Amino acid sequence: DVGGYAYEGSAIKKTINVQAGDVLKFAWNFKTNETLLASDLWRGSFVDYSFLLVDGQIKKLANINDTTLNTSSFDKETGIQNYEYKFNSAGTYTIALGLVDIDDFAVTSALSITNVSLEKIQSVPEPFLQPLT
Repeated sequence: DVGGYAYEGSAIKKTINVQAGDVLKFAWNFKTNETLLASDLWRGSFVDYSFLLVDGQIKKLANINDTTLNTSSFDKETGIQNYEYKFNSAGTYTIALGLVDIDDFAVTSALSITNVSLEKIQSVPEPFLQPLT
């Protein structure tokens, strides 16, 4: 369902406990050398992509079509982007960040992740009211 076969990839995952309203924050940059064959109908799609996975739901961060900046280490990159994911319900969640190389393993893509944090909401205590006498 991603327009090709996932030949290889990398990911990291962690299980976390959150409260409703907690926010996962991180900065990311998707880089790729996969630019020349991205639309080769005979050989495949070659549309490598990066993702955030939260409890089985994939959120695409970027694919090779989102890369516009020239870089010294790769042909193209997105540049550093900030991402926030707000948890609507309290619970235990498995999160993962990763990238998939579609239809080949000869041309490289990479995902850089920095500044990962989980901002916990702080409950505000109800004011204590004295009964009127």
